[in-house]
Amino acid sequence: GIAGNDPNSVLEKFLNALGKKDMEEAKKYVTKESESFVNMMKMGISMAGENDNQIYKEENVVISEAVIDGDRATINVKDKNSGEGSNFILKKEDGAWKVAFDKASFMEMSGQKMEEGDLQKMQDGFSGKTLEEATDAIQNMNKEDIKKAGEAMDSLKKRYEELNKDGKMDEAMKDATKMLEQMQKQGQ
Repeated sequence: GIAGNDPNSVLEKFLNALGKKDMEEAKKYVTKESESFVNMMKMGISMAGENDNQIYKEENVVISEAVIDGDRATINVKDKNSGEGSNFILKKEDGAWKVAFDKASFMEMSGQKMEEGDLQKMQDGFSGKTLEEATDAIQNMNKEDIKKAGEAMDSLKKRYEELNKDGKMDEAMKDATKMLEQMQKQGQ
């Protein structure tokens, strides 16, 4: 096929760029939504400093043929050493395959690693009980933890504001932020 129009070659180019920690290169192969995620990884990598643990080495993985379903492709990448596999998701954007390297895909990728039961728990988790437990746990956090959580929230909030230039941030996120701000106040 035309270069870049085959999900497998796109994913391989993307993974090779990741392996070289070349995030600018990696960005060429991801969906528009994923760019901020790659930027975040770039920050993470520069903060971690130049260690040579490579994220990805071609000779260590087995990449399956893409399973294409309309404008979406799933490619399983299996680690030869651990035997663990992850499904990468690619989407067609402007006629070209791009790696969907965004939050939703990560949820899906990690979701597949979880046991069925865990997934069920997660779905049930949105019922009141777990929320109460979470709130209790947060109230029992010490100040240091609350501060850390606050800092994490701040950077998340900044990222959200970036994504939210066009006002797509949902009410739920605002509520969650409010809740956390109140908790931080209690913790001060």
